[in-house]
Amino acid sequence: MRRLQLLETSDIPWFPAAIRRFETEFLSFLFSTFRVYHPAVPLLKEARVAVGSDQILDLCSGSGGPLPGIKQLLERKYSLRIKIVLSDKFPRREHKDLTHPLPQELDYLIEPVDALDVPAGLNAFRTLFTSFHHFDPACAKQILADASAKAPGIAVFEATERSLAAVLRELFLPLTVLLLTPFVRPFSWKRLLWTYLIPAVPVVMLWNGIVSDLRSYTRSELEALVESLEQNSFVWQTGTCRSFLSRITFLIGRKNSLSV
Repeated sequence: MRRLQLLETSDIPWFPAAIRRFETEFLSFLFSTFRVYHPAVPLLKEARVAVGSDQILDLCSGSGGPLPGIKQLLERKYSLRIKIVLSDKFPRREHKDLTHPLPQELDYLIEPVDALDVPAGLNAFRTLFTSFHHFDPACAKQILADASAKAPGIAVFEATERSLAAVLRELFLPLTVLLLTPFVRPFSWKRLLWTYLIPAVPVVMLWNGIVSDLRSYTRSELEALVESLEQNSFVWQTGTCRSFLSRITFLIGRKNSLSV
């Protein structure tokens, strides 16, 4: 199945911010409740320890996704004290105004952070969860090159997959949204309005889910991106691991100790 660079609603500047927020908050709820990315934690722990970084800078964070649960697992299972900072190119207004405060264990940068050109002062191990597929190959390559030049390491984790089975699985997503929305926090009457009375959120999530799968990179494509980097000081690893809901594809790069 050929990769298609289609358009998700999150890529549309004028798309209603409220529906965008309800979607990202539902995804954060889903990732956290079903521990979608927990199988990736040992890989993240190994890479983080190898580079000796006590901070993680998450790029394209949206509503935070799986990071609260990942931080708790790193601390509880591996006794690692680690600071996680969320960032985005377009920081969400509610984080600036603190009307929806983040969990205490996370920080959120209110300044815009472009994953293609992260400020040099943010020298932390970088992560991207369910966001790398948004970028076309040229931009994806630039993200990896920027990390290789400025950061101790980077880890990309994608729960989306470019396959017929994954696309068919997305057909059940609207039903999942309808069943689980009452449990999403913070509670919002507007969320119920745009989910049940006007089912914009289920429809948008169905479209974005299918498009995300069709935009996803395979292991071989990730390896090709790494091989195309002109300057590369990282040791790279690609692979897959299984979670409860899906298969996670990952790309991890870290400083080569022999070159430091």
